[in-house]
Amino acid sequence: MIVFQNDHSNGESSLVIVIEQDNLIRMQKGDPITLTSKRLGGILDTVHRPAHFRVIVAYEQDAGLVYECLQRQLKAALMRYLMRGLQLTATDGTPGKTGTA
Repeated sequence: MIVFQNDHSNGESSLVIVIEQDNLIRMQKGDPITLTSKRLGGILDTVHRPAHFRVIVAYEQDAGLVYECLQRQLKAALMRYLMRGLQLTATDGTPGKTGTA
């Protein structure tokens, strides 16, 4: 699992969770993913803009690509790639709208 946080210039904060193949297999067996704040011994920083916070969960088989983008500081390009098939539904956005980030 690859996890990173972003504070955006538009005033939003986001937590991005990229599920990898082995994570998916574990989850299918009932082994949940848990994320904990640094204060409790985990890896998550404090959310700087909680009123404008979003969580993005994506699945990617090519973890090497994700790691490479993060290492090269290409978060914007990585986000466009991870959200390439984004389809908003009534439960997470405007019904019927589709597009990419």
